[in-house]
Amino acid sequence: MIGGASIYEATWRYCQDFYLTQIELVVEGDTKFPESILFDEWDLISSVEKTFIERKSGQPVVCRFIHFRQPNPQALPGV
Repeated sequence: MIGGASIYEATWRYCQDFYLTQIELVVEGDTKFPESILFDEWDLISSVEKTFIERKSGQPVVCRFIHFRQPNPQALPGV
């Protein structure tokens, strides 16, 4: 799934794998990742950090690509 906050909130408990990209850059916006998703209950599979150059400013931006696996995802209703 590719979300927005409400999509993540509604479906995360059914996911076995979750890929999260964290970007260390201050940007304007009004939507935040749901605090109800508790990754301390998930296994960390991998975390890769890379630095990219932001096109407009030419400044370096650190990005983390994180893979989590949920040991016991809930079954989809009706399946």
